[in-house]
Order: sequence, then C-alpha cells, then structure tokens
Amino acid sequence: MGDARLADGRITHGVIEHRARLPYSLEEVEGAEHLLVALPAFVVDGSGAPPPDANLRRRLRNLRVHRLFLGSDPHFLIGPRNEWAGARTATVLIRREAERLGVPLERVIVVGSSFRATMGLVIGLHAGVGHILAGAGPVHMGTWGKRLIDKRADMPQVPMKKHGLGEKLLVDDPEQRRRLDALIPEAVAAARHPCHLFLYVSPRDPFHPEMEGLHAALEGHPTITSTLEVHDYGTHKDVGPPFFRRVRQVLKPMVGTTRRSPEELAASAGRDGPEA
Repeated sequence: MGDARLADGRITHGVIEHRARLPYSLEEVEGAEHLLVALPAFVVDGSGAPPPDANLRRRLRNLRVHRLFLGSDPHFLIGPRNEWAGARTATVLIRREAERLGVPLERVIVVGSSFRATMGLVIGLHAGVGHILAGAGPVHMGTWGKRLIDKRADMPQVPMKKHGLGEKLLVDDPEQRRRLDALIPEAVAAARHPCHLFLYVSPRDPFHPEMEGLHAALEGHPTITSTLEVHDYGTHKDVGPPFFRRVRQVLKPMVGTTRRSPEELAASAGRDGPEA
C-alpha cells in the first residue's frame, strides 16, 4: 500500500482482500466529518477489473469530505456465479474505513450514476449509510440487463461482449431475473437505519420510470426518505456531468468545501505578508 500527498489531505492506494480483491483509493481531508464513497463504472477495455476512477476525483474536488474511490473485481462486484463477492467486500471496506476515520455511518454518502447508481443503492443500503445519491440507475436489474442484452431500441447501448454482463448477471434465466429485480426492493424493505435517497433522472432517460417508481415506493417507509429531481439533461448517455454537478450543489451545504472564503484568504494574506 503506497501513500502520496495531496494539497488538501492524504491519498492512500490500497487493496482489500475479503470475499473478493478490490483496489481502492482513499483521500483523507483535514476537518472532514463525512465520508463520500464513489463506485466503479463498467470497464470498456476488456480488462475486467476497472481501477478507482480518477475522473471522479476531479468531479468531486473541493468538497470537505473524506473520499473513498472503489475499483472493481473482474466480476463487476456481481460474480462469480452471482455470489456478489465484490459488493460484499465493498460493504466491509466502507464500514471499516468509516470506523477508522471516526465517521458514523449516518454521515457516509454513496454516489453514482447509471450502473454505479444501482450498485450504490445495493451496497449503500446493506452497509447502513445515511445518504445515497443515485443518478438514472435501473432499479430492476434483471429486467434491465435482459433488455440490454437483447439490444432493445429503448435502452442505452453497451458493448456487451466486452463487459460480459450477460454471463455475470445470468439474465437469460427467468428465476435469476426475478432475484435481481428484487435486490433493491428487498434491501429497502429490510432497511432499519435512517437513510435519505436523492434520485436524479431526465424525463427522456429510459430509467426515468425506475427512479420515479422507487421514489413512490418509499412513501411511508419508516426510516428511508427520498427526493426525486427530474432534470432534462437529454438521454442516458448524457447523465454523468449534470449529475455530478448537482451532487456538488446538494452536498456543499451539508459538508462544506476545502476552498477558503475571501475573508479567510484576506486574513491569511495579512498573516503571511504580501506574495512576492
């Protein structure tokens, strides 16, 4: 495990060995009272094990949170044989790092769009986190996976051969599709911890009904609340940038930023003297 320095804290690259082997990067930020967890995306180069996403580091910069960026195992957290070894390992890692950092689970925030949103809902609810921000994710993973594999015209097109999604989800099996479709609803039904879901989607995104249905299903839940925000960013392929801009806007009042205010900069200049 190696360490490198960042201007606003410390970054550690590590690997957790549990039910699966997951790489991760952790940025510890001075003064942070929250832990933000970012999930991995599908790999598109055929390597089967995407590392922590460096682009997310840029999108989430300056938020005053510890930031845990997860990579994946070769089975996209799902397999092998649908044992969800990677997802279970991610849950262990989140709880372990939150405890080590002194961050209670109610101040852990999981974020992700598309597949990351789906996995964020599954992992975040099982880990017991307090906040999940999900952008245009399929709630019924079995039905969604089958439509993708069948290349339905209304679904986003994904390089299925490279992803191997069909083999990992086993969605040609009707019983397996049923189990996958039930994953998030069952996690919601079993949740006993306070959690707020922020759901974000475009009216033109094929996953709009999924987000809307989840929001409606949460009405009256004893511990989970939700906000549904519908914003016309276009189709599913366009969700990433507007979602993460909105994430920053939503989280800034909650967690603060590492940027100093004009007053702090002026006070610092007075203490340190004029710059050369």
